[in-house]
Amino acid sequence: MTYGEVDLMANTELLRKTLQHIKDNPEQWDQKRWHKDFAGWSLRLGIPDVKVNTDADGIETLYQGDDRVWIDDIATKAEELLQLDRGQAIRLFCGANTMDDLSALVDEFATFG
Repeated sequence: MTYGEVDLMANTELLRKTLQHIKDNPEQWDQKRWHKDFAGWSLRLGIPDVKVNTDADGIETLYQGDDRVWIDDIATKAEELLQLDRGQAIRLFCGANTMDDLSALVDEFATFG
């Protein structure tokens, strides 16, 4: 580990579940949009009351119960839920990641924690 030097054991089950959902539903994945990227999907799959809400204009936002999950909170919540350190989260949630990148990162984090 290099960034933050936090020794966490990644939530391997949720990492793999999120990756599998993205692979099975690529049309629902957009790594450049927080609510549809790896972070957003990990929240939607890992917290039962996190749902997407689409308003009359077609704008999609995440809600946890009745509370909106703001864009700047998605990465932090996902980092905690996935039990990643900051460096791992930055790498995994990068908007330039391809499906192959996500697969390699999940394998790395699931293997080394």
